[in-house]
Amino acid sequence: MELAAWSGGGLARVTHAQAVLEFVDRLVWETEHDPALFDRMLAALRALKEAPERGLASVTLAFQLQAAGLLGYRPVADRCAGCGAP
Repeated sequence: MELAAWSGGGLARVTHAQAVLEFVDRLVWETEHDPALFDRMLAALRALKEAPERGLASVTLAFQLQAAGLLGYRPVADRCAGCGAP
Protein backbone atom coordinates (compact mmCIF):
# COMPACT_ATOMS: atom_id res chain seq x y z
CA MET A 1 0.00 0.00 0.00
CA GLU A 2 1.40 3.34 -0.96
CA LEU A 3 1.37 6.35 1.31
CA ALA A 4 -0.01 8.43 -1.56
CA ALA A 5 -3.07 6.17 -1.58
CA TRP A 6 -4.17 7.85 1.66
CA SER A 7 -4.15 11.40 0.28
CA GLY A 8 -7.55 12.98 0.58
CA GLY A 9 -8.72 10.25 2.96
CA GLY A 10 -9.66 12.66 5.69
CA LEU A 11 -8.70 12.98 9.31
CA ALA A 12 -11.07 10.24 10.54
CA ARG A 13 -9.46 7.60 8.28
CA VAL A 14 -5.95 8.63 9.26
CA THR A 15 -6.92 8.60 12.95
CA HIS A 16 -8.28 5.05 12.70
CA ALA A 17 -5.24 3.90 10.70
CA GLN A 18 -3.03 5.37 13.42
CA ALA A 19 -5.02 3.44 16.05
CA VAL A 20 -4.35 0.19 14.16
CA LEU A 21 -0.64 0.90 13.85
CA GLU A 22 -0.29 2.04 17.46
CA PHE A 23 -2.06 -1.09 18.70
CA VAL A 24 0.57 -3.22 16.97
CA ASP A 25 3.41 -0.94 18.02
CA ARG A 26 2.50 -1.20 21.70
CA LEU A 27 1.88 -4.95 21.81
CA VAL A 28 4.58 -6.39 19.55
CA TRP A 29 8.36 -6.21 19.96
CA GLU A 30 10.19 -4.93 16.89
CA THR A 31 12.06 -8.22 16.47
CA GLU A 32 8.95 -10.44 16.57
CA HIS A 33 7.99 -11.94 13.23
CA ASP A 34 4.24 -12.56 12.93
CA PRO A 35 3.04 -12.90 9.32
CA ALA A 36 -0.59 -13.49 10.34
CA LEU A 37 -0.69 -10.28 12.38
CA PHE A 38 1.00 -8.36 9.57
CA ASP A 39 -1.56 -9.66 7.06
CA ARG A 40 -4.44 -8.65 9.35
CA MET A 41 -2.92 -5.21 9.83
CA LEU A 42 -2.66 -4.68 6.07
CA ALA A 43 -6.22 -5.92 5.60
CA ALA A 44 -7.44 -3.48 8.26
CA LEU A 45 -5.61 -0.57 6.62
CA ARG A 46 -7.10 -1.48 3.24
CA ALA A 47 -10.57 -1.75 4.80
CA LEU A 48 -10.16 1.63 6.49
CA LYS A 49 -9.25 3.16 3.15
CA GLU A 50 -12.43 1.81 1.50
CA ALA A 51 -15.03 1.71 4.31
CA PRO A 52 -17.72 4.35 4.66
CA GLU A 53 -16.83 6.83 7.38
CA ARG A 54 -19.57 5.56 9.69
CA GLY A 55 -17.95 2.10 9.62
CA LEU A 56 -14.40 3.12 10.52
CA ALA A 57 -14.77 2.43 14.24
CA SER A 58 -16.12 -1.06 13.49
CA VAL A 59 -13.14 -1.86 11.28
CA THR A 60 -10.70 -0.63 13.92
CA LEU A 61 -12.39 -2.55 16.74
CA ALA A 62 -12.62 -5.73 14.65
CA PHE A 63 -8.90 -5.52 13.92
CA GLN A 64 -8.05 -4.96 17.58
CA LEU A 65 -10.13 -7.97 18.68
CA GLN A 66 -8.63 -10.22 15.98
CA ALA A 67 -5.09 -9.05 16.71
CA ALA A 68 -5.57 -9.50 20.45
CA GLY A 69 -6.69 -13.06 19.76
CA LEU A 70 -3.62 -13.74 17.62
CA LEU A 71 -1.43 -12.41 20.41
CA GLY A 72 -3.10 -14.61 23.03
CA TYR A 73 -5.38 -12.02 24.62
CA ARG A 74 -8.76 -13.52 23.73
CA PRO A 75 -11.71 -12.00 25.58
CA VAL A 76 -13.82 -14.37 27.66
CA ALA A 77 -17.42 -14.26 26.48
CA ASP A 78 -18.82 -17.67 27.43
CA ARG A 79 -18.40 -17.46 31.21
CA CYS A 80 -17.91 -14.99 34.02
CA ALA A 81 -14.34 -13.74 34.03
CA GLY A 82 -14.47 -13.37 37.81
CA CYS A 83 -15.91 -16.68 39.02
CA GLY A 84 -16.00 -18.85 35.87
CA ALA A 85 -19.76 -19.47 36.02
CA PRO A 86 -21.65 -19.73 32.69
